[in-house]
Amino acid sequence: MTLNRYVTKIPEIIEKIDSEGIELPDLTGRAFVGNGNAFHVARLYAMQYNGTVFRAEEVKRLSKDQKVCVISASGGKDSIEVTKHFNNAILLTCNPNAPSKDYASKCISLPAEKEPPFYNVTTYAGMIYLLDRAKLKNPYEDKLLLKELDYNAIIFIASLKTHPIASMAALKMREIFGKMALSLTREEAYHGWFLHPTKYEGLVTVETDFEFNSPYKLSGNLLNLLTHLYYNIGILQEKTVPNKPDYQRILDLRNWKL
Repeated sequence: MTLNRYVTKIPEIIEKIDSEGIELPDLTGRAFVGNGNAFHVARLYAMQYNGTVFRAEEVKRLSKDQKVCVISASGGKDSIEVTKHFNNAILLTCNPNAPSKDYASKCISLPAEKEPPFYNVTTYAGMIYLLDRAKLKNPYEDKLLLKELDYNAIIFIASLKTHPIASMAALKMREIFGKMALSLTREEAYHGWFLHPTKYEGLVTVETDFEFNSPYKLSGNLLNLLTHLYYNIGILQEKTVPNKPDYQRILDLRNWKL
C-alpha cells in the first residue's frame, strides 16, 4: 500500500487514543531520544516540554541518571541499547511487545496500523496528536504541491517549530523515491544554500515565508502539515510506482528485527 492509504487510517488511530484515555505523563525537562524520523518527533517533544534532544548514538555521553523519554515506533532496533543505558527511561512506542519495554521504567504504547518497515505513518501521527490534540483536517490531492514533489530533488524550508515535520517529509521522499531531499530552517536557508539558481529543484515552505523562487507554501498545525505532505507523497507514489525500497538490506546489515 502507498503512503496515502495509511494517512486515511489516522482518524481511526486518533479515535482509539481518545477512547482509551491515553495521556502523556509530565515530561517537562526530560531529554528526548530517537533516530530516523523518531528523532524529529523527539525534537517536537523537546520543544513542547522545554527539554533537550539527542540522537540514539549520542546517549553514551549522558548520565545514566538522566531522565529521558525514548521515542521509537517499534521499540526495537537501536532503542533497546538506548533504554538499557538509563535508570529512568520512559518509552513512547506503538508496539505493546516492544523489546526495549523490559528496560524502561514506564512504557506508553499507542495504537497504530501494521505498516511496511520504516513507514511509521499512523505511529508518529499518534505521537504528534498527543502533543496538542489538534483537530485533524481531511488531506486532499494538492496539484501544486505534487508539482514540486515531482522534481528529482526537493528542498523544504520551514519555521523552527515546523522544521521537524519538514525533515520527516524529506526523509520520506528519500526513502520512497530515492530523491535527494533536504530540509532547512528559514534562517539556515540564507547561509549559502541559495547562491545558485534552483530551477531544477522543487521548493516548498512550511509555515514560513522565503523570498527566492516563489516557493509553494504550506500552512497548518503540526499534524495537518504531516498528513497533507504524506498524503501527497503517497499520491505521487501511486502515479509513478517507484522501485520498492530495499528495507531488508538495512535490517540485515544492522541485525535489526521488526
